[in-house]
Amino acid sequence: GWYAVATLDPASPSAATPLLAMTFGERYSSCLHWSLSQLGFGTSNMYPDTTFERIYAACVAVISLMLLGFLLGSVVTGMTRLQTLLKVQREQEEQLRDYLCRHKVSWPLRNRIWIFLRKHTKSEKKHVLEANVEVIKKLPKAVLCELRAEVFIPILTVHPFFGTYAVSMADKYAMHTLVEKYAVNEYALDVEHELFAEGEVAHSMYFLVQGQILYRLSAGRHNPGTDSDPKEPGGPVKNTSRPDSITWAMMEKDEATIVSSGEWLCEAALWLRWVHVGSATAKTHCEVVSLSAEKFQTIMHTHLSEAQKYARLFLQYAKDNRDVISDSFVDVTCLRSMAHDIFEPPIAFEVGACFPMQNELTGRDDWRPSTRRHWQKVWGTPWKEGHYLNRSALLATMTTDMKNDTIMMYQTLFSQNHTEMLIKNSWLTEEELMLHD
Repeated sequence: GWYAVATLDPASPSAATPLLAMTFGERYSSCLHWSLSQLGFGTSNMYPDTTFERIYAACVAVISLMLLGFLLGSVVTGMTRLQTLLKVQREQEEQLRDYLCRHKVSWPLRNRIWIFLRKHTKSEKKHVLEANVEVIKKLPKAVLCELRAEVFIPILTVHPFFGTYAVSMADKYAMHTLVEKYAVNEYALDVEHELFAEGEVAHSMYFLVQGQILYRLSAGRHNPGTDSDPKEPGGPVKNTSRPDSITWAMMEKDEATIVSSGEWLCEAALWLRWVHVGSATAKTHCEVVSLSAEKFQTIMHTHLSEAQKYARLFLQYAKDNRDVISDSFVDVTCLRSMAHDIFEPPIAFEVGACFPMQNELTGRDDWRPSTRRHWQKVWGTPWKEGHYLNRSALLATMTTDMKNDTIMMYQTLFSQNHTEMLIKNSWLTEEELMLHD
């Protein structure tokens, strides 16, 4: 700017006129030195002589004063806030020191406490939860519900039940009611903090959003975790003459499982009266989303009848897997099959679908398997243990097995009678004989 003033009227004498004869480096360093001197950092041997230079110098001085005031104000404000925060932290630390000294706490335990508090202080600055954002509470109810739906529904739908429900034709009002009624909440879990302990009654299902949780299953456990009848969502737990029909096998040694982000714990709390059979402790700083079992049952009982059907299937699933089921045991294949069976209409059984196919255009002939792979399919079966939980898969398996049985019966009868028929009829070719050998 100071150099630009000299170029406005090169013929008039000016304090900046000598800059015109300098090199680029000399001009730049001289102008930079003059600019810093306007802020009060040092002096300069260049002074305004013309009217343009005085106006320009006055404007620069005013702007420099404003910028310097803003800069100093920001620094002072930041230092004041920092001192306030440090003062509160120092007071809390002093109180803790006095408490530990007064009760003569051992030095190893003191070190563990201080190490944990330092880690906790660092982790608090990295994660922001809904409860910590006061401005969110000022939003209108409709906007707040929409915000919570976009935040929490993607977390819930990682589970097969909620994922299948979200893409099905069932009414989605129940899903949004879970969010609106605050059945879903998030909170942070610090390192070495327990999510739940063994023997406690389960009140929630947990979705791990971030971090890792260590789940421990103690040796020698023999504790029924469920009752023989499922909870009716929103209703009391049914009584039964055999409340301990689901029993646990004795564990010979401790088992530990790492639960990572995108996984869940304690699904059984939603469908059964469940008691934790292990303990869960945060291995790292974790963000956890909890789904209240009580609110879930009430909402599903009112708005989603399919949930009761899923509860009955889950009870049967728990009985069949009572030797291995726990707070962290997950069989995604079976859970997905149960959800599909509930939310997707089952395939109707058709006898015509069991008839082997024969197409002259494509050359397909199920009656006469021609390759080893085709024979393996005929002799095999698509049956899996999880199919009994899914009507659609069960009917598809029955149809395939009946078709294969029809082919095997045809081939067996043909094999037993082809020699006798060959004597009476000459319509069989050598190729056909090889196929039916």
